[in-house]
Amino acid sequence: MQVLEPAGSRIVTKTIEKPNAAGLTMPPSAKERPQTSEIIAVGPEVIGGFKVGDIVCHTRFAVNEVELEDTTVMIIKEEDILATVKQTKEKK
Repeated sequence: MQVLEPAGSRIVTKTIEKPNAAGLTMPPSAKERPQTSEIIAVGPEVIGGFKVGDIVCHTRFAVNEVELEDTTVMIIKEEDILATVKQTKEKK
């Protein structure tokens, strides 16, 4: 099994594919920007509190895509992450 260990303040993510309103899953290249992805590895110099499993938003232009064992992953600089997606508790 191959594992990417990001250098410096870089983060490795994988795309979260969700069906659209018609129930079709669109390829990452067809999605609008910014893109949402899940962090799968964090570099040793990341200081923003990001961790594996976090869902983040970033622009499509800020990534370097890498093929890793039949999966495309993205390497992103920490400074290019726009936001973290947080789940909130619904009020009743």
